[in-house]
Amino acid sequence: MMTMAPPGFAPGSFTAPPLVAGIGCTARAGADEIVALMQTCLAELGFSASGLVALASHARKAGHPGLAAAARHFGVPLLLLPPSRLAPGMPTPSSRVEAAVGVPSVAEAAAAACGKLVLQKRRSAQATCAIALASGPAQSSRAAMAPSMLSASSAGP
Repeated sequence: MMTMAPPGFAPGSFTAPPLVAGIGCTARAGADEIVALMQTCLAELGFSASGLVALASHARKAGHPGLAAAARHFGVPLLLLPPSRLAPGMPTPSSRVEAAVGVPSVAEAAAAACGKLVLQKRRSAQATCAIALASGPAQSSRAAMAPSMLSASSAGP
């Protein structure tokens, strides 16, 4: 299992690095479960949510109330990525996920599409979360990122 602080950042450091949480979930996953899982993953890395710049998931999750509420909870945009934007070759693929949504990974693939994967997926009952060190447009501030990434996602108006 990969658990390490992103290069150049020490756990507990004053400034958190820009992080993206990749989220996979069932239709039954609620915001409380997703938020709790994300907080657990961030704590495992030694970071608070202050460095979180986005949540990312599969475009099929558009309209998922738990995901939208989790993004609002953290005050970050929800990036909904089409399958072509999800990173291939993730460390923990799932044949069950592939049968359900057509790709072998959602949480890790969505996170890795936004930067370097630094925490492999962790599971709760109805959700998975993986964390990436944001790069490129995903490294932008929360305020600048929301409008710039909507056109790259399937979020729509």
